[in-house]
Order: sequence, then structure tokens, then C-alpha cells
Amino acid sequence: MGRTLLDLKGLSKKFCRRPEYGLRYAAADMWQELRGRPPGETLRAGEFWAIRDLTFHVEAGEVLGIIGHNGAGKSTLINLLAGLFLPTAGRIEVHTDRIALMDHQGGLNEVETGRENIVTQFALHGIPRASIDDEVRAVQAFAGIGDFIDAPVGTYSLGMRQRLVFSISTRLQPDLFIVDEALGGGDQQFRNRFRSYVRAYVDQGGSIVLCSHELHTIQTFCRRCVLLDAGRIVMVGDTVAVVAAYHALSRQRDSAQRAALRPPIPTRNESSAGIGAVPGRPAADGEAVVIEHISARAVDGGPIRPGAVVDIEITCAVAETTDDVGCTIEIGKGELFSIATLIGGFPDTPFVLTAPRATLRCRVTCFMLAAENYELRVVLTKCCSGAIIASRGYDDEAIGLTVAAEQHAVPNMQQYRNNIVHMPVEWTPMAAASGEECAE
Repeated sequence: MGRTLLDLKGLSKKFCRRPEYGLRYAAADMWQELRGRPPGETLRAGEFWAIRDLTFHVEAGEVLGIIGHNGAGKSTLINLLAGLFLPTAGRIEVHTDRIALMDHQGGLNEVETGRENIVTQFALHGIPRASIDDEVRAVQAFAGIGDFIDAPVGTYSLGMRQRLVFSISTRLQPDLFIVDEALGGGDQQFRNRFRSYVRAYVDQGGSIVLCSHELHTIQTFCRRCVLLDAGRIVMVGDTVAVVAAYHALSRQRDSAQRAALRPPIPTRNESSAGIGAVPGRPAADGEAVVIEHISARAVDGGPIRPGAVVDIEITCAVAETTDDVGCTIEIGKGELFSIATLIGGFPDTPFVLTAPRATLRCRVTCFMLAAENYELRVVLTKCCSGAIIASRGYDDEAIGLTVAAEQHAVPNMQQYRNNIVHMPVEWTPMAAASGEECAE
């Protein structure tokens, strides 16, 4: 195990969302601190925990990723690590005095020029005055912002500001970088330069706390990762597993949001969404066929994964034997209906549904949807006329279908890119043909 540079123990921070109480609480807390008493951990009216009981460490030579949804507490944590906030409870043990914060602001003063900001930053980090002029010239050349070096930073674009912050940071050569979404507004040239620098910096023994929504960057640089949600740690560990947990949490949140926005289900056809058997309803007078159950399962008995062989079964209550039946299964998500349509019985091989119960099975030999939450809708029709016999998921709640991901960087990347289709492929490295030269 390497030398520990940063150690968090039970770190917590609370804020007040009620302005009328904020000043009163601040005065009370300062009085308590003057008396040598830590702020209380009991929430007062209008207060909430931005982060709560965080414990983890960062070692020398490590890039630790911090991920989570908006509002998870990432920015609060970064500000605490940078010393911009004081913790309410717990402590931060820092075993180096060479720390630099790289974010969109980078500690820059918008009123000062770029040159003045460079001088200020180096002075704050203890660079000798005799060396600062040389450092200013080096930063100016590396940032590539030309004459804007003598313009107020408030007139800079986001990309120019990031290049200046990045250039200053690289010259400081700290033991520990705290990086907050440093790639968010940069162009491709800046991103490539940043990645090259990070790789070289870590190879030389540098450490980074990298907070980002760019999951590809997190998986590229971080072997270990922290997942935050609602201010608490959900998981700390191997980056691939943590990113997979992040996607699972995203699916849960999306499902909850869709359920909250879903209109009331008609009482005449009650159902519950989810994978596996879904109860239907008794047949009403005059209805020959009612879809009673719908299930989807992987043939191997495990979870449904991209590329799996999947059986979708539709069980119907049949009042009287019905022939000339066609079946259509639609698979989609949210507004994306239909992503896929599975059709059976049309036009020359219609099904016969025999009373009192009949089951139709559709086997998907290679399920080509990427890991995500999907929904099924089913309709039974007469092949000859197209008349609807029975349906599920149109007038009532669609049937939920979850495609799970392996804990691996490839499905993580597919989810990050919001892929829908999974295409099984085989890669073969091809040697150059005899007598041909590869282009440089």
C-alpha cells in the first residue's frame, strides 16, 4: 500500500436552505467554535446534510474517481477538500502541503488580467518572486491565449479560462490534484493535452481526485472510484463495478420518475410492471381472449443480458377457441417506441388459441438491445382483418423489461453513450500485405 496523502474520516457538511435562518445559525456556530465546541450534528429548521459520514482515502500515485448524479454532493466534497468549506463533523487529514484545485474557476479573479492571475497564483503557492517572471512566460506560451493574457479573465471564453487554469496547474506540479469537471468545456485539443498530461503525471507518482460525469475518462484513469448519492457513499471500490452500480442506480431513478409521471391505470385491466409473470384480469362477458400473463426470461436462467437467448411468453385466458391469430410484441423505452417489433402468425402461419388457456412463445435467439430498462407491449389480432382481439401495454401499463450489464468497461461505455442496440462482433487484427508499407 502506498503513502496516504488524503484521509477522510466521517466527513459531514450541512447547509441551511432558509435564508432567514442562515445568519442566525452562522452566528451561533461561530460562537460555539470560539468556545471550543464543534457545531452540533442535529439538523435545525431548514437545514439539510449535503454530505454525510464520508470515509475514504487517497494514496500517492492513485487517481481516485468521484461520480454521482447531480445533487449527490460531489461539489460540496470538492470544496471541502480544497479548503473552501469547513466540515460540520468528521475530519480531513492531509499529508502534503502541495495541493492544487483544477476546476472551471481555478481560483481566478475575473477582474484581474490573465497575467495578473498567473502572478497571484504562483505567489499564493510560494513560488519565489525571482522565478515568477519565467513561470509567467512559460504559462503564456503553454496556454496559447495570445494577447488575451493582458485582458481581464472575465472576458475569456470557458475554453480559454480552462487552458489558463490547466497551464498554471501543470507548472505548480503538486503532489495532489483535485480536478472538478476540468474537461467539461474544453475543445478536443485541450482534452487530448489534458489526458496526456494526466497520464504522465500519474506515471511519475502524482495523485488525483477526479470528479466527473465523463464516465469514459473515469474508467480510463481510475482504478478505484467512489459513488455518491444523496450525500452518502453508495460504494467504494473497483471502478468497473462502481460504474456498473451507478448505471443500476440510474435505472432505478428513471423507473421511479416514469412511475411518478405515469397516468392512472384503468381499473378494468389492473397490472403490475416488472420482469417475469404479470397478472392480467378475468375475461369480461363477450371477450373470447384476454392476455393473462407476460413473461420474459433468459434461456440460461440468468439475467437478460445483451446477446442472450430470451424467451417471451404470452399466456391467454381463452373463452372459446380462436383461430387466424397474429401476435405483435413491441419493445421500447419512454418516447422511443418502437425500438423493435416482433411479429408472429402473419401472414401464412396464423396461431390457434385453444380454450381454456393458450401460451405463445417467442424466442429471440440473440437479444440485441444494450443494457437498459425497456417496456413491452403486446397485441393479438385477426390475421385476415387486422381486428384487435386483445392487447396489453397500450390502454394500461406496459410490461417492464430490464437488460442487465456485465461488470465490464465495454457495457459501461455503451450505457454512458446511451446506446440502444448491441451488435455482437469479432475483431481480427490484419497484417499488412506483403510488399506494402503502412502509412505513418
